[in-house]
Amino acid sequence: MKKSDIFLIITIIVFILTYIFIKIFTYKSEKILNNYAKRNSTNIVTNIINDSIYEVLYDNNYDDLIQIDKNNSNEINSLNFNNVKINNILYLTTQNILENIKVLESNNNLIYNVPIGVIYSLPILINIGPKIPFKIDILSDINSDADIKIKEYGINNVVVEVILNIELSVQVIFPFVSQTLNIEKQLILDSKVIQGNIPDYYGTYSSLKDKS
Repeated sequence: MKKSDIFLIITIIVFILTYIFIKIFTYKSEKILNNYAKRNSTNIVTNIINDSIYEVLYDNNYDDLIQIDKNNSNEINSLNFNNVKINNILYLTTQNILENIKVLESNNNLIYNVPIGVIYSLPILINIGPKIPFKIDILSDINSDADIKIKEYGINNVVVEVILNIELSVQVIFPFVSQTLNIEKQLILDSKVIQGNIPDYYGTYSSLKDKS
């Protein structure tokens, strides 16, 4: 057999083995990398949302979102909700989130590295082994709205809650691949315990959707 033929065979074998290794590595690492990136992204977004909501609630009084109307016998006639304040919370929270995203991006390029030891469960490589970089882009695509939830509480009691819903999109960029994650956060803005039957309630809630 000629040397050129041997070299060709060796080259083909190396190519096949390399291809198999890449496929196995991709298959094994994809889920682990995605979970790792999602955890980091969720932590970042959760902190942004929490800080943004805290700034709104700290500076304003929003403890009267649920308004209970009673008759002379102290019986509940109806429930009403302060739509003006609820929508104001939605607007201010959305604006705060956008501002906090700008501040974060101006101070941090949000590039992280996943130690290859995480993928292969090899602690020895976590600090000394190679690392796979990924970047987090927080997209200014925010959905915010408010819901009313009513649930049983004890005997013949119910709890009425005003729930703030925030959804924020994050793009995670790995070498040669990227994905978009939608991260949701809920927060109880106000709640009341009501004894007896549930009265009628009135109120609609605007959804704020900001895309910029």
